[in-house]
Amino acid sequence: RTNTATLVLTKLPALEAGKVYEAWFMKSGNAVPAGIFQAASDGSASVILKGQPAQYDTVAVTEEPGPRGSAAPTAKPFVSGSLT
Repeated sequence: RTNTATLVLTKLPALEAGKVYEAWFMKSGNAVPAGIFQAASDGSASVILKGQPAQYDTVAVTEEPGPRGSAAPTAKPFVSGSLT
């Protein structure tokens, strides 16, 4: 495993005003903030995640209140993927 991770997404829907996308590292039901981002006008996004991905099993993305996101997810992740 590596100590860096880049999340690349396409076809993200436009967000409502005042919302941001937030990535989370997850393991055993616990979520740790990994980065806040906006999608480009074409719905794509590429973000270098913050933290130690090798310590987690999954990365997930939620819509959160902007501009700083949340300390814990306030919505169900709409996309996730394995880090293992």
